[in-house]
Amino acid sequence: MLNPSLAWWTRRRNQDSSSAAVLIADEPNFAILSSKECSGNCERVGERSLILWAGKLSAQARGEEAMPLLRIDAVEGRSEVDIRNLLDAMQRAVLSAFHVPQRDRYQIYHEHPQAHLVAEDTGLGIARTKNLVMVSIVSRERTPEMKQKLYAELCRELKESCGIEASDVIVSIVSNSAADWSFGNGRAQFVTGEL
Repeated sequence: MLNPSLAWWTRRRNQDSSSAAVLIADEPNFAILSSKECSGNCERVGERSLILWAGKLSAQARGEEAMPLLRIDAVEGRSEVDIRNLLDAMQRAVLSAFHVPQRDRYQIYHEHPQAHLVAEDTGLGIARTKNLVMVSIVSRERTPEMKQKLYAELCRELKESCGIEASDVIVSIVSNSAADWSFGNGRAQFVTGEL
């Protein structure tokens, strides 16, 4: 068993501010939890009646957000290398803005003839080109600040990596709940606690 007095702690407040989960650096499978949060494999630690839980922590318990699903609609004509650069740039933006696990990535790229992708603004004076990308994101709930950061990061990454102007980046985010996701095996992993 780990000696908590020798561990370096990183504190993260849960949504319920009356309890806190404490993660041990370099030990992703251990955490200090209040007795209210403990279920399963627990032991008492120290005089404060904290509980050491040994087992796999969910992404949320590790302070990570759930990865969204991105669908990118674009005018046809990009090379495979261009498409990969675009998808990589979008991944970096999502990692930066949403604090998702780096290993998680869900992207669909779909090309259209230019005549099949119409984006006419409603008085904003935004000129579009054949570099237009329309990004539809399905995600668990995000704060307005996270969304604003994503919009800015997407434009920055796409400009730097792909030469796509901010005027050619349209983003729409649709929020859903834990029960709306299954990553396979016929299970809703956010609901079952597997994620």
